[in-house]
Formats: sequence, structure tokens, C-alpha cells
Amino acid sequence: MSHPSGIALGGVTADRLNTDIHQIERMELDLRKKVGDALTAHNINSLVHGVFSLDDLENKLQDDLCAHIGVGVGYLRTEPTALVTDAKAHLNVGGGVAVKTLDFYFMVILAVPTGEQCNEVHHATQVLTALRFGIMGSTVAGDDSNRKWAFVQEAPNVSESTDTMLYYSQVWRLAMQNVGNR
Repeated sequence: MSHPSGIALGGVTADRLNTDIHQIERMELDLRKKVGDALTAHNINSLVHGVFSLDDLENKLQDDLCAHIGVGVGYLRTEPTALVTDAKAHLNVGGGVAVKTLDFYFMVILAVPTGEQCNEVHHATQVLTALRFGIMGSTVAGDDSNRKWAFVQEAPNVSESTDTMLYYSQVWRLAMQNVGNR
């Protein structure tokens, strides 16, 4: 798998992640691959999509509701790392470069078909566990700094679930110093 600038996401790195203009895309593609690998390792049949909301995932699955668990991976937000004190939150280093530690958050959304029309019984909690086992502590492919994916939370999305689809979500975090030019 590679991203638009040609960097192989499983092999050699051409750019450091913290200075790459494609950093969010690289992280999302890495997480999508890890999700797919984790599901395959547990013989779970699913399709993994890049999404930005539950509605987006549902639209991508509308023609295939009972064939697979739908899985969407998308960028959620970025914010300053909470563990860094204000005095150390923003460093100005030589050469006009500023460095700030940020947390990048991504969501993994499961769409689990349910109801009489579906023949396959899906165990969402087993899928969530397989994802935690497969992603937690893994490094971002193609980044030489060994940054690791950290589990943040998971929950059923009760208010969005319907009679035919149950939704669950996980949130994953990657902490990284970002480098900016002043």
C-alpha cells in the first residue's frame, strides 16, 4: 500500500511522518491496513472503508448490508497532548522551527448487520477485541520513529443503531511532535 507521494506504507520510508504534508492520510491508511489484517487474522469477513461519519459508512454499505460487517476508519481530530505542561507545550528551536506535541485521533466504526433478513450472526464484541489485539502498541508503517497506536476508548453507538444495523466505535490515538516553520 502506498500514499500519493509514493511512500510505501509497509516498507521503506521516504519522509518522516512528523514533517510529511500527507501525515494524516498516512496514519489513516496505516490504521485501515491494521484493521484489515486484524480481522483477517481472526477469520472475520469484512470490508474496510475510509469514512468520515456513520452516515458515510452506511451509504457505502447500503447495497451490501448482510454480506459483511462494515468497517470504517476515519480521521477524528488533532489536539495538543494533554500530558505536556503549558510551559513545555511549544518549543522554539534553532533555525526558525517550532515543535509541538500533538495527539492525532482516529475512529474505527463497525456496522454490524442484524435482523431477520441477515443469515450471518456477527459478534461485535469479538470484532472489537480482535481490533484491540491487532492494533494496540503497533507502530506506524513507514515511520522510522516507532510511534505506537494507543487505544483510547470504545463504545456502542446506541442512538445511531437501528433495527437492521448496530454501530460500535473505537478511538485510537497517535502522539507525535509536529514541526512547523515560523
